[in-house]
Parts: sequence; structure tokens; C-alpha cells
Amino acid sequence: MRTYALSLAILLASLSGCTQDGDYQVAVSWLINGTTPTPDLCAEQRVDRARFEVRSAGGKRVKTVESRCADTIFLNDDNEYGGFLSTVSFDWDTQYYFTLTLVDAVGAPISVPWEGQFRVGDDTDIKDLPYLDFVEPKGTAAGLTGQWSVRTGDLATEESCRAADIGTVRIFATSALDEGLLDAKQVAEVPCASGSFVSQGKILARGFYVFFFEAYSRVSPDVLVHAGRASAPFLVDGSKDVALAREIFLSTTN
Repeated sequence: MRTYALSLAILLASLSGCTQDGDYQVAVSWLINGTTPTPDLCAEQRVDRARFEVRSAGGKRVKTVESRCADTIFLNDDNEYGGFLSTVSFDWDTQYYFTLTLVDAVGAPISVPWEGQFRVGDDTDIKDLPYLDFVEPKGTAAGLTGQWSVRTGDLATEESCRAADIGTVRIFATSALDEGLLDAKQVAEVPCASGSFVSQGKILARGFYVFFFEAYSRVSPDVLVHAGRASAPFLVDGSKDVALAREIFLSTTN
């Protein structure tokens, strides 16, 4: 592992023209929908490369490096990520600020920039930075179905939805690594009274997801009435569609 890391660092230095004049290097990493990027997955999301920009505490640009989307690296947790090792460019006991952005072929941002900072005391050869997990669940790899009830186990009806002031049901997806569900994206919205959703064809991109339902008011459409729990994780790899367990809104057992 150590020999591999040093060899890669030397290669990157020769490609970028940067000199190794610091104390340590950093490992920069990213995922797409909770999975290690591949050429096909990068192409599906229109991601060409990752752009890593570092600034000092005073705002001076220290380094900008770009790496191909599908380049990969193993971090200290022994998992494979999209990523690369920087050259040995960073000084101990110095505060740095960085942004990591996935961009398309012309350099336009695809992801929201992932911002962070790092500072290392001493005796560190490689610092693993927090990874960016880009979430965009819409794609053409899998279909999606789901059902819901209101208070009982029966499928929702016009009457049961009206009695609970539920007008629409939305389905969201996010990376299975997104523990706070902070990056969730809506993948469907249908009238509550339909009781189910069946996608018209493939609507999900490849990835490792959790899903959840939300019920919204009939009277005030943007008012959340009830949010369901996150589903079990689903790996979407193009081999099969996703069928979600039935959600029960406003159940007395929730």
C-alpha cells in the first residue's frame, strides 16, 4: 500500500509539473450515488472529472488539480473510491481550505462544491480528506414501484386520504451512505388516492440507495403531513427494478 501510494504521488507530480516541497500529501475522493465511480456511471451522470482546489487561511490559492471521474483510490478504510493522491504539497500545522467539484467535459459544475478544511500537526505522510458523495438518482437503469396506506394496512383511497388531509405522495431517494437523508432527491409524486406508484419505464440511475415516502396536505400542498422511514438499502445495477415495501402513513404504530 505504501509503495503504491508513493508511486502514484510521483506520477501525479510528473504529470502536473508540481514539485514535492511540502510535508505531506492528501487523498481526495468521491462517490456517485453511494458507489465507486466507473466509466459508465460517470458517463451516465455526465461527469468528466473532479476539480480539487485548495486555498490558504488567507485565501491564496495553493493548488488546483483535476482528475478523471473514474480514477480510483483505496483509502485507509480499505474501501475503493473515485479519487487520487496529491503531490507532497502541504505543510504541517498549516490550515488549508478546499473545494471538490465534479464537472462536465467543458468544466461546468455538475455537483454542488464539497467544502472542507484540513490541518495536520506532524508525522503524517497521507491525510485522507472527507469524500464527496454526489447524489443524482434519476437515470435509466431501473424502474420503481411503491404502495402506501393511510392509518390501516389497506391501500389508500380517496376517502382515507381526504380524512387525513393528504393530497399527494412524494418518493425520495438518496445514497445509502447519507445517514441524515440530507441529499435526498425527489423521484416521484402522485395523488395520494392512487395508493401506488408504478414508473413508466426505467427512471433510476445506478447506485446504492435508500428511499422514503412523504405525504403532503390537500389544502396546503407544500405542507408535510407525514414522513415515512428510510427503506432498506437497494443496489441498482441495471439487473432488476426496485419494489418498495408498503408505507403506512399516520399509523398508530409509527
